[in-house]
Amino acid sequence: MLEFKLKYVLNIKFLTNRKIKYLNSFFENFLYNYSYLTLYGLTFCYFLFLYFGVGSLFLYVCKCLEHKNILQKIIDKKIKQQQIYFEIKHTIKSIVIFGFSIIPVIYLIRADLVELLPDTWQNIVLGLIILTLWNEVHFYIVHRIMHQKFMMKQIHYIHHKSNIPTVYSVFSFHWIEALLLSTVPITIIPLIPFSIVAVSAVENALQKSSLRSSDVALLCTGTTQGDLLIPGFASMVHAGLDFNKCEIANFQSVCASGLMALKNAYIQIKSDEHPNAVCVGSELASRLFKASRFEAQGVKSLPFDAEFLRWMLSDGAGAFVLQNKKNENGISLKIDWIDIKSHANEFPVCMYTGKIDNKNEDEKTWLDYPSYEEASKAGAMNLKQDTRLLDKVIKTGVAHYFELIEQGKIKKNDIDWLCSHYSSEVFKEPIKELMLKGGGEIADEKWFSNLSSKGNTGAASIFIMLDELMYSGKLKLGDQILCMVPESGRFITSFMQLTVSGTTEKTSKKYPLRKVESPELTIDKNDTSEWLIRNLTQIWIDFETALLKVPIITKIHDGRLSLSDYKLLLTDLRQQVIDGSQWISRAASNIDIDLFELRSAFIKHTATEHKDYQMLERNFEALGENIADIRKGEKNIGSMALSAFMFQQASKQNPIDLLGAMFIIEGIGKRLAGYWGNMIKDQLDLNDNQVSFFTYHAVADENHFHNLEKALNHPQMNRAVAKKIVKTAKTTAKLYKMQLSELGNY
Repeated sequence: MLEFKLKYVLNIKFLTNRKIKYLNSFFENFLYNYSYLTLYGLTFCYFLFLYFGVGSLFLYVCKCLEHKNILQKIIDKKIKQQQIYFEIKHTIKSIVIFGFSIIPVIYLIRADLVELLPDTWQNIVLGLIILTLWNEVHFYIVHRIMHQKFMMKQIHYIHHKSNIPTVYSVFSFHWIEALLLSTVPITIIPLIPFSIVAVSAVENALQKSSLRSSDVALLCTGTTQGDLLIPGFASMVHAGLDFNKCEIANFQSVCASGLMALKNAYIQIKSDEHPNAVCVGSELASRLFKASRFEAQGVKSLPFDAEFLRWMLSDGAGAFVLQNKKNENGISLKIDWIDIKSHANEFPVCMYTGKIDNKNEDEKTWLDYPSYEEASKAGAMNLKQDTRLLDKVIKTGVAHYFELIEQGKIKKNDIDWLCSHYSSEVFKEPIKELMLKGGGEIADEKWFSNLSSKGNTGAASIFIMLDELMYSGKLKLGDQILCMVPESGRFITSFMQLTVSGTTEKTSKKYPLRKVESPELTIDKNDTSEWLIRNLTQIWIDFETALLKVPIITKIHDGRLSLSDYKLLLTDLRQQVIDGSQWISRAASNIDIDLFELRSAFIKHTATEHKDYQMLERNFEALGENIADIRKGEKNIGSMALSAFMFQQASKQNPIDLLGAMFIIEGIGKRLAGYWGNMIKDQLDLNDNQVSFFTYHAVADENHFHNLEKALNHPQMNRAVAKKIVKTAKTTAKLYKMQLSELGNY
């Protein structure tokens, strides 16, 4: 049983990631919740503020500097009031148009046609640099266009009526010029590298699956042409992902390369070579059709075989996650079989790059030219397609279809959906007609295509098509899906049959993110305690914010936690929780008798920690699991680090700094455990006795926190001790996050 999780992505990743819900509320609402009218209003007001607010402030500063003889006017002429009115009038018109500039980008984000990068500082800085540079280049291009004779006379003259430049002339444009200038956000989209598109597709597919990126065993890729000629595309995609070492397989063809990659993954899992795989099909054909490439060849017009493809290909990427088990929540697509046939022995090249035409098999290729420049000028680097052969591609594909019927692989009456890849709706009718003539027709209502909305994305097309069908709500358990992917490169036909399995799709319930706040500490006020509270509060805020990006916590908040995820969480936590009473006992034994109150606080805490792991084991057993399984579990690498640090600190003389560790651990219980427990209980439909380890701490750790507060009020508390507590709290927070991030990594 092979589990599919699919996602398509088109062309861009930018500053933040829609799947990571940890943006502050303003930007999240701005991107996904505000109405388009509200977005327009905010953008309109932003430009008004720039013009009348920032502009006026800039003018005021310039006048002050001029008054102090620091600045001088370039043109020392009096500005007529009529010019100011003229500029403001045309600026208002421009701002009305600028208000629409963000709408297309927001639409593409909401439609999942634009995928956004995680909001790391590196991505933010890189995004700002790219956007700034593109803004300058874009303005230069538009300005050059405006200075053409016709444009200057009919449009750009408005801007040049400002004889004396002022802050009020900056947006004084004709409405057409304003419209062109407002396209900065939307025109930056095609500038993003290709492998990033494939990487984004894989990341999104993994987010929908139960497979951890660190556990991926096999990565297969299919594309027409990657970013580099050498090495293979799979290597470039692997480099962009947070995968560990894994096997890779790279398939380079045209449309069928996606199914080639998928068949390799399918066979390896079916033969028990690997338990899982990720397969991605990706295309960025638009880069082959830049006008500058053809201008460099000195051609006034392109031959039809090259020009035709400029209108027929689209960019996109899609990924499948394959496993040897079906999805726990919702449906899966089980691969029944994949059949691929090459007919290159029967037909000439149809779609190609690297030679001038397809008439002569012995004609030199692009590598045989004296230089790359000469190959390009000759047109050998242009992507071409012999459209006269396309009819034969269709006939060959349908002939393969009937062969599969004869072999008993396809039973047309059992087919519920036909996902057929074709480059144009023009080809759909000939396919249907040939099927009908041979008695293998499939009813119109069973055909599924998203060509009109997603375009012809080549190797990615079947991935993107199945993604849309899978999450359309149209599929029922037991449905059979036939996929048909012909390739015109040199005549390859490929088919795949899938069966819908699993459980009825369960809509994920997403839970609101609470405001990040530190557990409140109530201790006596003095300089040391105030310093300690400030620093512990900041450490907690950083810790809780970081936890929200840990995969297991993301799943809990997004309502995507599976029962196996929860069992893994319990298993890994148990191995560290059982150490809790031991390191606390060791710490207490190393505290001097003159610090009796602190020693007593540690000893009291030992008893409660001993009960914790027993409660956790009972929860695991209540899930129908054998308690012996959790008891023989081992620590993940994060738990190993956390326990080692705790025992090391506890072995020191007077390890008072462990109060910092207790602040983090008890804070999790007081603030987070109960909240997590309720979400887990709700989305997995569990009973109280299956989540009590979490829900119990919401109440019990309130009392534990009071004991911690008493300890922090000890008379011998000073700045030096407080600094050690803060350092240990920071270290514990980092290691606890690592423990949750490394679930299953032993």
